[in-house]
Amino acid sequence: MRWVETISKEEWERIEEVISRYRGRHGALIPVLKEVQDICGYLPRKVQHRVAEG
Repeated sequence: MRWVETISKEEWERIEEVISRYRGRHGALIPVLKEVQDICGYLPRKVQHRVAEG
């Protein structure tokens, strides 16, 4: 059985806010991932892809 990643609308909004806040800042990947992990409790694959897109 595959793990189904569910991310609430509220979590997505918070994730987008974090991405926007750090956009264009050199060396911001780790802080972004840390904040997203704090929001979700882990780093879901689709969120990793979204962070990578910027």
